[in-house]
Amino acid sequence: MNMSKKDEALMNMAEAMIRSGQPDRAEKAVRSIEDAFARDHGLMCISSDIALVAARMGNGREARRLMKTAQRIAQSIDTSFVRDEALANVEAARIAAG
Repeated sequence: MNMSKKDEALMNMAEAMIRSGQPDRAEKAVRSIEDAFARDHGLMCISSDIALVAARMGNGREARRLMKTAQRIAQSIDTSFVRDEALANVEAARIAAG
């Protein structure tokens, strides 16, 4: 079965907590991790949307400013593989803009 990195991290965290005799903490930890992934995914979507809008605008001053904003948002993402995907999306939009 193929698990995403998120699912694997959640499962490992929960198993470690349960083995250490703290099943109630495991549930709280899993919820906390899920919240962090949800926030990071939201930031990725926002940065990608801003980059797409900037790409459609062309190469003007405002478009460059928006592209820098999208880049800063993508760089602020905590989860490394989500951040990498967000940065790749911004770069793809930058290339599409010309």
